[in-house]
Formats: sequence, C-alpha cells, structure tokens
Amino acid sequence: MATIFLDPEKLQVQIDKLFSVADSCDDARRSIDQRSEELGDPYEGIDFFPLSASNAANNLRVCAEDVRGVKDTIVELNENGVAAMDAEGVITCTIPDDVTIESVRQLADWGQGVVDGRELEELVGGGVPGSGRSYEEVLASVRAGVEGDPAYAQALVDQVGGEGLTGLPLEAEDYVTRDSAYGQVEERPGAGAELAGLLGRALASASRRGGGQGA
Repeated sequence: MATIFLDPEKLQVQIDKLFSVADSCDDARRSIDQRSEELGDPYEGIDFFPLSASNAANNLRVCAEDVRGVKDTIVELNENGVAAMDAEGVITCTIPDDVTIESVRQLADWGQGVVDGRELEELVGGGVPGSGRSYEEVLASVRAGVEGDPAYAQALVDQVGGEGLTGLPLEAEDYVTRDSAYGQVEERPGAGAELAGLLGRALASASRRGGGQGA
C-alpha cells in the first residue's frame, strides 16, 4: 500500500511561498522591461526575455496550483472519513497497491468512490451517513461516478466487495419498502434493479482498468 502523510498547514506555507516567488518574478520582469524602455532598449537580442520570464512565473503558478489541488483533495478525504488526522494535524491517507493515481482528479474520484460505497452500505443497512446525504443523493453520485474516471469505479467496487455487489441491490429493495395501512409499498420501484445495474457498470469499468494496468 502507498501511504501519504500530509501536514496541510505546513504545506500551505510552502505553497504560498511558490506564489510569492512567481509574483516577485513578474514584478522584476516589469521593472526590468520598464527601465530598458526608459533607456531606449540598449541591449539587443534579448527581446525574448519578457515572454520567457512571464512563462517561467506562470509555470511556477501552475505547479503551485497542482500542489494545492492535491492538498485540498486530501483534506477533503479526511473530512469524508477516508483519511485520518492525528493530534498534530498530520493527515494519513492509505491507497491500495492495485490503485494507480496519476492526477489530482483521479485522487478525488477514488476518494469519492470510497465514500459513496461506504455511505451506500450504511443507508441500505438502516443507518445514517455522517454526511447526512439521502439515498437518492448517494445514488446520484454513484450514477455520475461510474460515468467518469475508472478510479471511482475501482474504489466503489473495492469498498462494497463481492458480497456487496450482489447483496446491496437486495438490501436496497428492502430499504425503499415501507409499511402502510394498505400493506407494504415500494417508495422507489425497481430500486434493486437500478442499483444492480450501476454496480454492474462499476465492476465492468474497474475490470477494464485493472486489465489495462496489467497489460
């Protein structure tokens, strides 16, 4: 397993420094460009400098944005219960060996898959997830997730397991069935079949991803 240790506050300090360096580079570029113009541009052959300096500063900002994106995603995973924070504010996030994360978006999708799988299990089991989301809200997230990056599907399938893939649809049927004066009523007809279809698509997506990684 791969384990990420992150101190969000300390990392944010370093991110701020990167943005500060980029801003300082822009200030210096403008100052040099202005002074050169005041002197009649005495140095020939350095027309490339303003653009090159600006590109370098922007590249640094892009790097800082990427790092901030990873930080924010891991903080969100902690808030969702996927990662844990210790007393000193350090977050620990563990990712299984068979999961490949190549971007901030994939990290977020993987984390959302874990959260959705966990809350789906809680809801059909009669519990209430910490997020307060309803069954319909979690199902909408699952529907959107299986249409996105396979990292989400893999996380969802790993979370519910083989038993959940077959058992959750049956539990969903019970979950949406209510007793009334006229007998039992399904508040969401076809809920089991709907969930089975979504989980089947998630399994297919996860299987394709695993097959591609092994090729």
